[in-house]
Amino acid sequence: MSLRSAANKLTIVLASVIFVTFAAGCTREVIKEVPVETIVEKEVIKEVFIEKPAEQKEAGRTAETAETTESTGPKIYKLGIFEDLTTTNYWAYLGPDTTIWNSYVLSGGKPALYSLSDQRFDWIPSAATDFPTPVVEETAGGTTLWTTEVVLKKGMKWSDGNDVTAEDFIFTAHTVRDLELSGNWSSSVDTEFFDHAEALDPYKLKIYFKQKPGLARWQFGLAFMPILSKAFWEPVVEEAKKQGTTVEQQRALYAHVPENEPSAGGYIFEKWENGAFAEKVKNPDHYFEGSSIIQYSNGAYSESKPGVYDFGAYGDPEGDKVLDYTVGPFADSSIYSIFGNQETAVLALKKGDIDFMLNPLGLQRGLQEQLKGQAGLETLENANNGFRYLGFNMRHPPMNIKAFRQAVAILIDKEFLTSTVLQGVAIPMYTTVPEGNGFWYFGAYGDPEGDKVLDYTVGPFADSSIYSIFGNQETAVLALKKGDIDFMLNPLGLQRGLQEQLKGQAGLETLENANNGFRYLGFNMRHPPMNIKAFRQAVAILIDKEFLTSTVLQGVAIPMYTTVPEGNGFWYNPNVSLIGKGLSRTERTEEAVKLLKDAGFTWEKEPKVSENGTVEVEGKGLKLPNGDPMPDLEILSPSPGYDPLRSTFAIWIERWLNDMGIPAKAKLTDFNVIVEKIADPDGFDIWILGWG
Repeated sequence: MSLRSAANKLTIVLASVIFVTFAAGCTREVIKEVPVETIVEKEVIKEVFIEKPAEQKEAGRTAETAETTESTGPKIYKLGIFEDLTTTNYWAYLGPDTTIWNSYVLSGGKPALYSLSDQRFDWIPSAATDFPTPVVEETAGGTTLWTTEVVLKKGMKWSDGNDVTAEDFIFTAHTVRDLELSGNWSSSVDTEFFDHAEALDPYKLKIYFKQKPGLARWQFGLAFMPILSKAFWEPVVEEAKKQGTTVEQQRALYAHVPENEPSAGGYIFEKWENGAFAEKVKNPDHYFEGSSIIQYSNGAYSESKPGVYDFGAYGDPEGDKVLDYTVGPFADSSIYSIFGNQETAVLALKKGDIDFMLNPLGLQRGLQEQLKGQAGLETLENANNGFRYLGFNMRHPPMNIKAFRQAVAILIDKEFLTSTVLQGVAIPMYTTVPEGNGFWYFGAYGDPEGDKVLDYTVGPFADSSIYSIFGNQETAVLALKKGDIDFMLNPLGLQRGLQEQLKGQAGLETLENANNGFRYLGFNMRHPPMNIKAFRQAVAILIDKEFLTSTVLQGVAIPMYTTVPEGNGFWYNPNVSLIGKGLSRTERTEEAVKLLKDAGFTWEKEPKVSENGTVEVEGKGLKLPNGDPMPDLEILSPSPGYDPLRSTFAIWIERWLNDMGIPAKAKLTDFNVIVEKIADPDGFDIWILGWG
């Protein structure tokens, strides 16, 4: 849950959601989940958040900034997060340092050719003036290529005064291609498709593809690529290219610390005090400031800025309006205070020291309860569109064995963990579309008529945002309760005890909504047994999500069987395969054993569980299909101080796997340590992180 809004793989999902999926790639915490916030004009709210009326007195903050009042000084939007940034380098942020915490601060400053509209997610031009030309086949020099052309808006500027031009796009795309940048960059610039781009004039692009691109490679891939300033970054990139290997070139680029990097967004990154706060200031030359955006019930989309541009699509702009707002920014600065934990951030919110708490983790039940009872705060709860997952390092056995990964998935009882262990703070998932993603989880668009459910104006509405960095949830919640922060950014979910603290806190009011995120378990499929499907399926069946969520976690989490959480109501589909749901411990063990044996795994002593769930025989001497002994496996998971939900899951998964004879050990560690380890293809086996 966030405190804000903003292959043949088997998935085990838990939405809080906790979610377990198996993938070779490294997924990061993303922005949706339990929000706790202060009302500052119109801030889009996703998940559980807590609002504090804007008239609350400005409280002190960690950052050393001048004290101001709303009437005499700049408008400062104060936010709370509880994990520090790891970089301010945008190349690194979308590469090896892709974390939710970096995203909170660094996103929004780079233009892209195209984007998605608010609320309805229409595909619309952003830096482009209109839609691109159709992709056509061309032959040049005996080589067949596919091309499209895009015209850019004139007058869009970087904060250093330079125009945003076709050369900036070309420079960015070619840098990703030439340096073979991975992470999120590779999803934008897929070099299996992208060949090169050229400028027909300063504001007209021609893009060349090696093969005809589909939607994922062009319209929802390269067209969404963040564009960086060529004038600022070209000397840095050229210096990086002088290094030895491609990896050394990448490291040189990622290691650069940008000073005064220009922005084309509403805010300009100002500074970062490690462990204390980060600040962004308003961009006075933001191209889209003052733009009017209107969506109509008939599907039409209209966007305009008087005397600058006028765009419309998807029908005639007439009839009832379902969305009508003016683009900001509306604040002079945003300060992100960094707290050590949720508890401190919640305390700061309760004290009024922050306006909003960014939290992709979900609020513990106790913190939810504290905030619901806090005078001056109002809490809302909505569906979550994220999930936690358990991942396998499929570069090594047994994670590269499908049966092993399946066995782990089966062993994990999401229902037990979410309903019993986590007390309903998380929900089990069996699909990667959370329930909170309502459109995709079930149903269809339908006729745009009737009452409006969303109608807002885009900010920012504060002059500054300070992100105070706390060590853990408890410290952040404490800061929220004390009023040191206005909002706690938290992708982890709040423990029951913290929820209860916040519900009963004077000055804070808590709101709870459906979660659109999830926790997941992932496999490193570069290695066996994680690269064996039957192994991954066995793991999925062994995990009793219902037991953990309802019994152990006491309902603070919910089991998931899809990567679309229930909170994502539009896209959530409950009619998916519920791997392992309703099975007893005996049935889970028998099914996992069968999966592994059918895949060629063998035991010296086969595991056996009695009808009452007692382990009669622990598995011993488990061997891979090739006869090698099952290697020791490490399950990376956030520590209890960072996320008690995932640490609880990791400990139970360790137990269930060991009962099977799978030598697994849960390693509970710092979030950034996990991010660093899974960036190394050979540095991990199985991991638990989240998405939302």
